[in-house]
Amino acid sequence: MSLYSLLSLWRLFRGLKWNNLRQRVDHASYDSTQLFIGTLLFSIILFTLPTVILYYVVFGTVSLTSDTGEVTPMLVI
Repeated sequence: MSLYSLLSLWRLFRGLKWNNLRQRVDHASYDSTQLFIGTLLFSIILFTLPTVILYYVVFGTVSLTSDTGEVTPMLVI
């Protein structure tokens, strides 16, 4: 989800937008408030993305190791 949002905001900086009807990227013009909001959202998503990825890696690993029925010690840094 956040990768799609990041891609959409990246297109906003480049002056592009996705056209659902024609299934292609078209040119668009944005005003300064739209670019400012896009910059804020892009920064927030970009800096929280590593945290989200690490969350899924850690808890996915815990889930996989607990499904085997064995108790394995894990080092969580």
